[in-house]
Amino acid sequence: MILVGGFDDMIMGWSMITIALLMIRFIIDSYNQIISGLIMRHTIWKQAHSDPLTGLANRRAMMNHLLLAEQSFASSGNGFAVALIDLNHFKQVNDNLGHDVGDHLLVEVARRLKRCCAAEEIVGRLGGDEFLILMPDVNVHDQALARASAFLAGFATPAEIEGHILTPSASVGIAVQSLDGNGTEQLLKAADGALYEMKRSGKSPRNPAKPVLRNIA
Repeated sequence: MILVGGFDDMIMGWSMITIALLMIRFIIDSYNQIISGLIMRHTIWKQAHSDPLTGLANRRAMMNHLLLAEQSFASSGNGFAVALIDLNHFKQVNDNLGHDVGDHLLVEVARRLKRCCAAEEIVGRLGGDEFLILMPDVNVHDQALARASAFLAGFATPAEIEGHILTPSASVGIAVQSLDGNGTEQLLKAADGALYEMKRSGKSPRNPAKPVLRNIA
């Protein structure tokens, strides 16, 4: 039409091409806006539900996961357990070596906990040096203790942090749904009591506690 037609045909042809190009540009811009919006929403959601230091689920996210676990238990009887983990004498690291070393240690601990987690387990940081692990399909204490021992064993390897060689250790308290309480509040209270008892006795579920944070630099 443009090449062989008359002047009016050429004008019509170029107009159609221009309109088509404008429509394509509009579609591309709209698509980019949708993608940008989705990315922004995901970023906001991630910031609201993840710990900025370790990248683990934060307290809000863990409470949501526990609520879903409670609902699953109520509807289908799928049991679960929680493990509350607290580093021993972590304050000494901050006081003696500085908060930067303490933060790096928390990141390393988070990495080790995540590495020890089974595919269905969820690990989060509640705040400070306190971590929480949700263990689905764990219905008895023996199972929960076995998993807790595995997490503590993952702390045994020394780590080099800011020129210091530190070997972290932790205390853990476990609680099983319906055996130690019903619902998030009761389970966390039971796990906290077990955690305190371990700190008081100085023993892990299976082995005597090792030195908490050993600086051998």
